[in-house]
Amino acid sequence: MNDKAVRVLLVEDNPADALLAAELIRETGVLADITTVSDGEIAISTLEKIMENQAETPNLILLDINLPKKNGHEVLGFIERMHLEDAFVAIYTGSSSPEDERNAREHGADAYIIKPIGSKEMERTVERFRDILIPSRRHPEQMTN
Repeated sequence: MNDKAVRVLLVEDNPADALLAAELIRETGVLADITTVSDGEIAISTLEKIMENQAETPNLILLDINLPKKNGHEVLGFIERMHLEDAFVAIYTGSSSPEDERNAREHGADAYIIKPIGSKEMERTVERFRDILIPSRRHPEQMTN
């Protein structure tokens, strides 16, 4: 892997969950530049600014479903309409609802990750993040919890 940082947009309203996600990403050993936003409206605004400035899109958008102002499904719909194909979109949520996962997949989510609770789940999440952040490790069958 080269020394260029992977660009991550972390959309998470819970500060503890945001810190945990950032730490799990760091645990992968992949150099990552993480931008964290706390609600769906800010996420959409951030992505609009990136597109307006023709800046590099995030390599990974890690998106919670239950967000204030605009929920994760609305943000995912925006990403789908804007055709941000360069970004790998992973839903990162506490919801284990099959309906939420199906809806996310139908609207372009590349992975659906349930937030870890214990140490074993955290280790598994680090491996999932590593698989996502290192494209050569991506296997479609591994992108679901």
